[in-house]
Amino acid sequence: MLQDHSPFQSDLDRFGQELIHHGKLSTTEFDRAKRNSEETGKPLLWVLRQLGICSEDELLEVSASCLGLRQISLADLPAEPALLEHFPLEFLKTKMVAPVVNAAGQDLLVMCDPFDDETYATFHFKTGRAFERVLLARDDLLTWLQSLDDQVAAVEGPATGALTSQADLERLQDLAAGAPVVDWVERLLGQAVEWGASDIHLDPAEGRLSVRLRVDGQLMVPPLADQPKADAVVSRLKLLAGLNIAECRIPQDGRIRTRISGKNIDIRMATIATLSGESLVLRLLDQSKTFASLKEAGLHGAALARLQTALDQPNGIVLVTGPTGSGKTTTLYAALQEMATPERKLISIEDPVEYQISGITQVPVKQEIGFDFARSLRAMLRHDPNVIMVGEIRDLETAAIAIEASLTGHQVLSTLHTNSAVGTITRLLEMGVEDYLLASSLRAITAQRLVRRLCVECKTTEAAAHHVRETFARELDARQVTHVSAPKGCPSCRQTGYRGRVCITEVLPVTSGIQKAIIDGASEPELLQKARGDGMETLRQSGLQAAMAGITTYEEIVRVVGLGVAE
Repeated sequence: MLQDHSPFQSDLDRFGQELIHHGKLSTTEFDRAKRNSEETGKPLLWVLRQLGICSEDELLEVSASCLGLRQISLADLPAEPALLEHFPLEFLKTKMVAPVVNAAGQDLLVMCDPFDDETYATFHFKTGRAFERVLLARDDLLTWLQSLDDQVAAVEGPATGALTSQADLERLQDLAAGAPVVDWVERLLGQAVEWGASDIHLDPAEGRLSVRLRVDGQLMVPPLADQPKADAVVSRLKLLAGLNIAECRIPQDGRIRTRISGKNIDIRMATIATLSGESLVLRLLDQSKTFASLKEAGLHGAALARLQTALDQPNGIVLVTGPTGSGKTTTLYAALQEMATPERKLISIEDPVEYQISGITQVPVKQEIGFDFARSLRAMLRHDPNVIMVGEIRDLETAAIAIEASLTGHQVLSTLHTNSAVGTITRLLEMGVEDYLLASSLRAITAQRLVRRLCVECKTTEAAAHHVRETFARELDARQVTHVSAPKGCPSCRQTGYRGRVCITEVLPVTSGIQKAIIDGASEPELLQKARGDGMETLRQSGLQAAMAGITTYEEIVRVVGLGVAE
């Protein structure tokens, strides 16, 4: 039966009533799943499956019956999809649909989510065809789409297009190989390593490149003279990273492995087109860097003791949170290094693998073939690990599998992008994680930031301003603070007053009281109050302790944590 393009969204409630009628879920569960789908943009069937409410077979069976649609199997699919000239394979993978023509010459739109009217309308509008919607299990459709990569490459042609003539290409290659360009790029990389930079930013500006190095979290301009032409520098770096120098329309990612100043440096490079030319960012990873212990990673005192207690548990989830560049990966690597013994099998799933660590099986995520965190985590469970490190929990599916792993005897370490420890609980609940599962699986949450460390060669002291003394008295009950450390500047720190960074942390152990608060639906302020009552030192307090000890400054804590505007 051919379907027109009238929407099926109005059938959502009838679909829910069918599930409830068949005893698959309760009204409350359906309403919660529907609300989660609307808030996250995830398909309703996907949410129901990830919450563990219904199996995919049950969902497809009920939706097919409710909507009058056919279910098909993997064996029913033809050798290749139709309409690739209109809908590239990557688009089909993203939307999880496939237009096909069956043996009878009918136009079929294979879907995992029959309620996705927007995608159906896109196909109908662009082709003018009336497709019949048919249903197929998500994993089966993904398997079929991934099997088509070689065939589609021949139809679609190369992913990148040459934007220059052969003469221009040869000119770029000659420029990139020229001694001035080679020498300048080597000086740039050497300067970055000497300054301890984490990133190099190259941005086009009036025919030249604006060059900045991120050192201790701050962008600085290096003293590099005689810069060659921008296209020569960009071409040189793209050649080193194994990228297509003729392609400047689409983003490219590459990798450079080199040795600079006696150090093995792994450089991840990303390009993007701008109005003025290509912009490049190079992330420098020193492969000689070690992760000996959590103490060396910057944790100390009560925070270190609480995190260590959680890591000593035989199962459960330990999360490290904070914004990009807050040192989460360093903390996880240090924890793994401490846990790596011959009696334990440790597996990490990363995107990408930044550092190779002995004694740990490290698995890179490959998004381009659908091998994401959720799928790789599911596969890793079949390898009998004791400890699993998941680079990041990005969605409900990954969170659900991580919780399942922790409840079946595994220890799971991961990261999340949230601003505080208690905020992580709220974020996971908003994702759709059941409160009772979250409460029973979490062991500890660490939130952290990196602040600049005062240069030990030149730091000085000064009288504390009135508002600074008030802050120390209010937050730490330290009423005798009259002087604080301050930056001065010397050749050792390039006149900045700071050299290196230190980690400030708050560690929230998930005690029985916190578990009860989660199940009772406590708000974020209530959770924070409970955590502080249990003795948790907040990020603000941790930072002020570091400032009082002369490790950093009050102004640096204000900049990073946000105590308020310093006067």
